[in-house]
Amino acid sequence: MEFIGSALTRAVAGIVALGLGILLALISVTPAQAEQTIDISFSFPKLLPGVPAQQTGTYQLQQDAELVSVDWINRSGILADALLEIEICQEQCSPPGAGAMFTSGEVDVRVQVTLPADAETNGGQGAATGRLVFTAEENELAVTGAYVSSALLWGIALALVGAVLVALARRRTLSPSAAD
Repeated sequence: MEFIGSALTRAVAGIVALGLGILLALISVTPAQAEQTIDISFSFPKLLPGVPAQQTGTYQLQQDAELVSVDWINRSGILADALLEIEICQEQCSPPGAGAMFTSGEVDVRVQVTLPADAETNGGQGAATGRLVFTAEENELAVTGAYVSSALLWGIALALVGAVLVALARRRTLSPSAAD
């Protein structure tokens, strides 16, 4: 009877490990993790207080996707205190906001800089770098990130351990020498 209990325990442990492994492997490829980042960079020479200056950069979007965030990573020189306004353009321009959808291809990014009227500079310069983050629906962009690889590997490992435990439990119950 002790043998049946240990075989049953192995089988249950194997099935649980197998199920967790498959679940972990499937979770690691969910479309919610699909994203593309575009790093943007602008440099403005000879800025004057109260006088807007504008630049446009063109970037490539791999798939149809939604813009989910715009972050300025670094602002140097006179741009540290400047007002930066950004628009993302394809067929039409719009400020970044929730739900803005873009198609694959070229995306124009317009940045307008305005120094405060009381800024103490005459022809100062500055630079800004930022990041646009897009997510795609229905797994259109590749799943990225180191955590995805590790989750997939752990899922496969758990599935293999589960399969081995189930096979061992089944082998023991079918073995004629186990009855002795």
